[in-house]
Amino acid sequence: MKRNVMAACLALLAVSVAHASKEAKPFAIAADEFLSTELPLMDSAVQADDSKYFGEAYARMMALISQYGAKIETAPRCADAVIAMIVAGICRTPTPDKQCEDPAFLPRFASNVEQCKQAANAVAPEGPR
Repeated sequence: MKRNVMAACLALLAVSVAHASKEAKPFAIAADEFLSTELPLMDSAVQADDSKYFGEAYARMMALISQYGAKIETAPRCADAVIAMIVAGICRTPTPDKQCEDPAFLPRFASNVEQCKQAANAVAPEGPR
């Protein structure tokens, strides 16, 4: 019995440490990593006309935002880039969204992605990434 309780406590501790280390990463770094992973996937999905990608990417985006909650406000350009990523991809498909009619949308998105990368580099403990 004591062995089972000890194992359960150790497992709980491991989960807590893993969760704490995820939260310890500044949102700017997590958002930059997310965008660095997702944007090439999105490019491939757009070229392949793979609309399934956008639903899956939306779920990953929501998971990231849920993980950080109000902390996304610490890096507003990163938050804007992460939130606008799906629409930016849809703007490049054969059936774009109405938001794509704004000629400033895609340049603003690209600027936010770049500013997010700069914000991540500024807070990275090991220096520029």
